[in-house]
Amino acid sequence: MKDNTDQYLQMLCQNHVGPSLYHNVPILSAISAGDFVNRVLPLSAPSQNTVFHTFKNRYQDGQLQKELCEEKEWLMEIRRLFQKKVASSRPLLKYRILDLIKNNVDPFLTCE
Repeated sequence: MKDNTDQYLQMLCQNHVGPSLYHNVPILSAISAGDFVNRVLPLSAPSQNTVFHTFKNRYQDGQLQKELCEEKEWLMEIRRLFQKKVASSRPLLKYRILDLIKNNVDPFLTCE
């Protein structure tokens, strides 16, 4: 993810570019939520956008309620940690991360 967020997206989401080895494997739940958040925050804004858009692409067809259900608790935890970490951050970073959460994470945690 640190070196190539596009490849990160391609491996986790079905696409027309390359193999998506983990599109239906709940691999994200195996990553420490704290480690994930700490690795995303220092990324450039475009890379952060890609990481968050991966959630939208990954869950938009209801997979969080199906084969990726093991990631739901993890997703709730990274949401909480991102909100906590950016609460005292620079205004632009705080706004960007909270907006990315609102558009790419929250819709999948509120639906049943």
